[in-house]
Order: sequence, then C-alpha cells, then structure tokens
Amino acid sequence: MNNSRLSELLDKYLSNSITESEKDQLLLMIQSNSYVPELERVVDQHLMKNDFDQEENDELRELIFERIKQRIPARARIAAITWRRIAAAAAVVIFLVMGYVLIINHKKDKPIAQHHEQIIKNDVQPGKYKAKLTLANGQTIIINDSTSRELARQGNATIVNSGNQLIYQTKKNSAIGVLYNTLSTGRGETYSMVLSDGSKVWLNSISSIRFPVTFAGKERKVEITGEAYFQVKHNPKMPFKLNANGVEVQDLGTEFNVNDYNDEPVIKTTLVSGKAKVIKGNKNHLLDPGQEVQIKQDELIFIANADIEQTTAWKNGLFRFRGTDVGTVMRQLARWYNVDVDYQDKIPDGHFTGMVNRGVTLVEVLKMLELSGIHSRLNGTRLTVTP
Repeated sequence: MNNSRLSELLDKYLSNSITESEKDQLLLMIQSNSYVPELERVVDQHLMKNDFDQEENDELRELIFERIKQRIPARARIAAITWRRIAAAAAVVIFLVMGYVLIINHKKDKPIAQHHEQIIKNDVQPGKYKAKLTLANGQTIIINDSTSRELARQGNATIVNSGNQLIYQTKKNSAIGVLYNTLSTGRGETYSMVLSDGSKVWLNSISSIRFPVTFAGKERKVEITGEAYFQVKHNPKMPFKLNANGVEVQDLGTEFNVNDYNDEPVIKTTLVSGKAKVIKGNKNHLLDPGQEVQIKQDELIFIANADIEQTTAWKNGLFRFRGTDVGTVMRQLARWYNVDVDYQDKIPDGHFTGMVNRGVTLVEVLKMLELSGIHSRLNGTRLTVTP
C-alpha cells in the first residue's frame, strides 16, 4: 500500500464517505510514521480549498488545541494559524496521527478546559506473546514467540512451538489413552494454538483452555476460562463442544468468540461464521453469523446484530470501543498492561468510541484518555482513575 492509497483514504475520510474497514486500513497506515509527510501534504491541500469551512463548538476546540500542542511539531503551531485552520488540521490529526481516536460523551457540567494534569511516574509496555503449558503429568513449560522447537511428547502427539503458535501433531490409529493438557495466559499475555484436529484457538489475557492431546470417541470437548476465539475444523461425525463456566457451545461449522471473564457482567458467545448452539441448563439458542448470546445468571439474552469487529478486535491486535463504558475500557487495559485499576471516587460516566493498537504503551493510551476527560495517576503498576 503506497502514498496514493493513503491520499485516497484521507480524501474519503474528509468527505465522510469512508467505510469502517477503510477506516481500519487508514489507521494502521498512519500508525507508521513514514506516512506523516503525506498526511501533512493532503491536509494542506484541503485547507487551501476550504474543505473544512465549518464552525466547531467550544468543547471540541479545547480538545483540538490540546491535541495539537501534544502531537503536532512546534513549527506547525504558529500564531498565524486561525482557530478554524487548527480545527481543520486537528480534525484529521485527532483521528490519525496517534493511530486511534477516542471520543467521550462528556457531561455538560464538566468543561474540558478545567481538566486535571495527568500524573505519570513511569510507563508500562504492552502485553506480549507468552503462555504456560501444563502437561498431563503436571510439568509446566513457559513458551513465547521466540521459542521455536519441539517442546514435548504427550501420548501419540508431538508438541511443537513455532513463532507465537503451539501446534499438536499426532499420529493416527494409536491406542494410547486420553491425556489432557492446559494452555494458559496471565495478565499481559496472549497466545494461539492448533489442536490435534486442526482447529485453531487464540487466547486473550488471563485465559486458559483445557483439551485432550488427541480427540477420541464421538465428541471433541474442551474447557475454557477467560476469552478465546475459535476457528473450528468442522467434523459432523465428531461434534466440537466447548464448556465455559457451565455454558456449552456446540459447533456446527463455526468460527466464534467466547468471553467468560469473572469480572464481566455477562458471558458472551459471538458467532462470526457457520452456526453454533449455545446451551445453558435447559435453555438453548441457535446462532447465525453476526449474532450473539449473552448469559446473565441463567438468562439467555439474544443479540441479533452483534458488533463482530469490536468483539474480535483483541485477536487482531486492537482495542475497539463503540459506546463502551469506562469500567469496561479499564478492565481491558488492566488485563493487557498487567496493572491494577482503582477509582479515587466513582467510575466516571461516559461512553467511548474509537480504536487503539494494542502495541502502544499504556502512557500513550492514558494521554488519549486525558484528552477525552478521563484523568488518572500511574504509579508503578497501580493506575488510579481520578475525578
């Protein structure tokens, strides 16, 4: 993808004709500093044509001013630039230069101009590819993306790690009994694996999967905690069944995400492709692509139009927020950056829309939150959200 493509996407953004997938494409390009000169050129071109000739409200101007001060080089902050030109440039910069945008619905009685200074005593690096493999005999092996070798043999399976993926290679027609392994991630960790049947699994932070080394019998059964994304290799003669805290998901040719964190209010199963049945006790629901079932206590809540991009963003190296409350945002940050979050007062009101690359440091995310009216103090691994 070259600069002409960047220019095309920027033009679409400025004319409000860009699609969601093109926005994602544009964001990932702008995260590379090599495109900044082209960004400046296109912004200047549109300014000369007065494409931004519109009034901005006071709150937005305040946000824009802070963004310009922090993210635009000093040579661009000359006194001759009018508020309208600053607003015009920042309309693109606020969305692009940092590689994300985060907009909060502020309470009307809390002016942005009276924001607090963020207190940062250190930075925290993003999570990484790392996990712990527990073998059938209790032996544990720590693995990461640099471990590329044969790790162990379990029954008739050879366990190989290649890059950031664990692979179970098996020999057919073996009479060895069923052995179970567990792959688990801690805070600030993620990993993926290929089961012996060829199904692929991605684990988010603080998650685990318990699975047989080789599948035998009439069913393929696994258990998970936390959050996992499955790309199941369909086999109607041996159905795939997943258990998450008493909730069963049956594969019918499926790609799906399950979120079963203990600190989340509901258990979510979101279907990306194929079909799946979600079962809780004597209740069940059959899902089509784009649908979701949320389980709160024993109730099944059906969502006909689930936000697939938001649900699967973590698997693709992103945080994606669409009308997401502050508590949910902070829980995701706590898991990925391995920090403890507390609140000096109550959890702030507000809902967010935006996208962040999970490869940036925590301070970069906190700067964005500060501009959006969420104030915090970071001291070591303790993140305190303040009024």
